[in-house]
Amino acid sequence: MAVVEENRKDLAKAMIYRKEYDIWKDSLNNQNKIWAVAEIEKKYAVNQKQKEIQLLASENKIKIFQRNGFIASSILFLLLFGTAFYFYYQKKRTNKIIEVQKENLDALNATKDKLFSIISHDLRSSVNTMKVTNTKLLKDIENCNYDTLDKTVHNNAAIANSTFNLLENLLHWATLQSQQLYFHIESIDLFSVMQQIEYNYKPLFENKSLVFKNTIPKASFILADLDSLKIIIRNLLDNAIKFSNNNDTIAVTISYEKEFFVNLIIEDSGIGMNEETQKALLKEGNLLNKKKNQEGIGTGLGLQLCKSLIQKNKGYLAIESFENRGTKMIISLPKSTL
Repeated sequence: MAVVEENRKDLAKAMIYRKEYDIWKDSLNNQNKIWAVAEIEKKYAVNQKQKEIQLLASENKIKIFQRNGFIASSILFLLLFGTAFYFYYQKKRTNKIIEVQKENLDALNATKDKLFSIISHDLRSSVNTMKVTNTKLLKDIENCNYDTLDKTVHNNAAIANSTFNLLENLLHWATLQSQQLYFHIESIDLFSVMQQIEYNYKPLFENKSLVFKNTIPKASFILADLDSLKIIIRNLLDNAIKFSNNNDTIAVTISYEKEFFVNLIIEDSGIGMNEETQKALLKEGNLLNKKKNQEGIGTGLGLQLCKSLIQKNKGYLAIESFENRGTKMIISLPKSTL
């Protein structure tokens, strides 16, 4: 417009238009500068933000690395601590087992040494007694002294029977200690077992004029190992015979304890025992409580064998006794449902 007015020779308007043009031109230049500055500031801000982001990312990576390192170190420490504690515990447990085994072995060896010492002494005494009585027996036969002959023969028979029982118990005890005793739990009729044992023991009862009463009902079933049950009953009957006086009574019966156990009771009217002796006999591992009378030798081995076998049959033993009034041995064994 300024050029047009200049061509028209209207210089005043041309000057006005020229000034307006300059104003707009300056305005546009300023605006462009502002946009340029804004663009620069924007790029700078973006760059700064990217740097901050990169810095934060780097710091975050460092923190993650440190955290992971701490976690890994903690896990490694826990693993090392756990491993060390495990081996320490295992070593302590192993040492405890070894210590217990050593104590048991020492106790077993001490018991074995003491047991064999007493048994060897008793066997020697028994054999020596038989030697003396056999010499007397030969003299009685030579002199036809038949009055004392019968008594001597019966004494020898009693000594031989006691010695045989001692050796048999020693064999069973040694087998039990070596863990070689075979056990087969089955349903057993106590009545039938006791009938068989009563038949085998009839000469021993007659030898002391003992009255034997078997009041066990028929079809009285228990759960036990048959061979070990016979050993238990025979040993307790041997003791009942040994500590009974002539013409005494031995009775065998049963009772029921709740609904799970059957009590087999072997009762004699013999010499009995005091409370201290009962506790000593029931004490675990007490093999060597001895009682003697005119016919028997004893180490307590038979009763200890009975206790061990009763425990293996998942039962337990109790004693009721009074001096000079007899003894009641109570064997509690699991009841059979048959």
